[in-house]
Amino acid sequence: MRFFRKLISRIIILAVLIVAADIYIEVNYPYCEYVQFQSAKINDSIKILSIADLHSKEFGRDNERLLNLIRQCNFDAIVCNGDIVDINSDQLPYIEKFFSMLMKFNKPVFYVSGNNEKWENWEEITTLCENMGVNVLRNENATVTRGSTTVNLCGIDDYNTKEWNLDSALDGINPNNFTVLISHTPDILYEEKAIRSDLVLSGHTHGGQVTIPFLKDYIQTGKKCINDYIKGTYQFDDSTTLYIDSGMGTTKIPMRFGNRSKVTLITLKNNM
Repeated sequence: MRFFRKLISRIIILAVLIVAADIYIEVNYPYCEYVQFQSAKINDSIKILSIADLHSKEFGRDNERLLNLIRQCNFDAIVCNGDIVDINSDQLPYIEKFFSMLMKFNKPVFYVSGNNEKWENWEEITTLCENMGVNVLRNENATVTRGSTTVNLCGIDDYNTKEWNLDSALDGINPNNFTVLISHTPDILYEEKAIRSDLVLSGHTHGGQVTIPFLKDYIQTGKKCINDYIKGTYQFDDSTTLYIDSGMGTTKIPMRFGNRSKVTLITLKNNM
């Protein structure tokens, strides 16, 4: 009997150590996920690197692990989908350091606000980023072109601030181009006009942050979103797709489980 008690104790200790090691890796060692979306509006493929929900986290000294990860990705533009900084952090120094790193890749960088960017700092953040060459999309749009394909990138201020304006973000776009609506929270799809976009790119949910294998539901960190959509791809109708990036950082509890931190390389390609 004593032998079996010792055996069970050792198994429990080993299991705890394995789970702890897994959590450490999932929180601190991000990877790149590859996803594709197809459309007849795309001729030459365009690749967009999505970075979401960092919450002021650094992956190694001077974000070295994140920098090396980005170097491995072949992309045409970077989209930063809000909550790059945490609400409880000293935001401006992190913003300056982070976007200075991204600008070294000599690719267009786009940024929309999340609910953690302090609204009282947002004007300063916008000015700082724009002075570095970052395209801050505040209810406005821009384009990315590769070869014969042009993609509309439409960004709104965070839906939770009530400062968002879909009409302004979509104003003047060429409907013949593939349109990406960048909204930190997927709740924007409560608004019918969002369906005018081919792809809605969101974050905010952290993918639930902690998932339990074999259980249907996610352990969420107090986050709510439209129809409980948590992460990955959802088809709304024949023309509109939602992609929720589970992102990189953590909130409330500094852990991830079954939901490793990541960037996402999105390839837009022809459907033929």
